[in-house]
Amino acid sequence: MSYFIEHEYTAQGHIIECLFNMHRDLSERDEVVYSDCIPVAVFSAFAIEAYINGVGAKVINFWDSVERNSWQSKVEILHSIAEKKPDWGADPLSFAREMFKLRDKLAHGKPEIISMGPYPTKADAGDHYLEVRKEPEWILKLNKKWLARSKRMFIETMDYFRELHGLPENDHLRRERTEVVERNG
Repeated sequence: MSYFIEHEYTAQGHIIECLFNMHRDLSERDEVVYSDCIPVAVFSAFAIEAYINGVGAKVINFWDSVERNSWQSKVEILHSIAEKKPDWGADPLSFAREMFKLRDKLAHGKPEIISMGPYPTKADAGDHYLEVRKEPEWILKLNKKWLARSKRMFIETMDYFRELHGLPENDHLRRERTEVVERNG
């Protein structure tokens, strides 16, 4: 019999630590604008997918062959193994969809053109131009209220995936584990 030191590192634990630091720093501000919330949305999506991969690697022996699938495909697999069906229209999965939709808009975004008019004259169009909000509607939703909801829903999402496969409480927060194990050879 031989003894080995096993050190397990989790990506999601470090990502979540950064995410919670962002939440803490932003929640202390009087004013939060959409550009403050963009990193929170991106890190939320990163952490959700990292934890999905972490759960999958713990409970499914073929996870390496599906890890590069879309995040939704991986969620379907996790549910299938747990003999459950995902409800994409209800939280927390609808929250996860929202985070990935935001991440995708940012990572794969293309110019959005909003057309207004017609105006009788160029001067009328020019006058109205100065009054128009210049940001797309989806980005204007990122504010202090969104920030508070996103933290609450993020935690619910982590708990949802943890509970789906009976993992320990706060499993998503674990960054690393080191132990001595005994093995033959």
